[in-house]
Amino acid sequence: MLKYSLSRLVLFLVCFALAWGGFALAAPDHVVGQDQMLFAVLIGALVSMALAFWLLRGQRERISDRINERVAARAEARSQGTVQRSADELAEDAEADRT
Repeated sequence: MLKYSLSRLVLFLVCFALAWGGFALAAPDHVVGQDQMLFAVLIGALVSMALAFWLLRGQRERISDRINERVAARAEARSQGTVQRSADELAEDAEADRT
């Protein structure tokens, strides 16, 4: 999960840097103002979201598969009664049974 988050961050920073550089080159004095900086952030965010949808699909699917496997294993263990239940879970079940 950390690798995916860092990949998203790097992708955003690259897109932001390109947008910021484009605004700096387009400005006559090569200075980026606050308005251009805001637009660079927005452009960087939108472009990085679109690119991450395609470029990071494999990482996202692997994370999803691991989560699904853990949930399925936990559900299987619960159905077999092999899971040690915490005191909180037992107390919540006892409270639910009373109502």
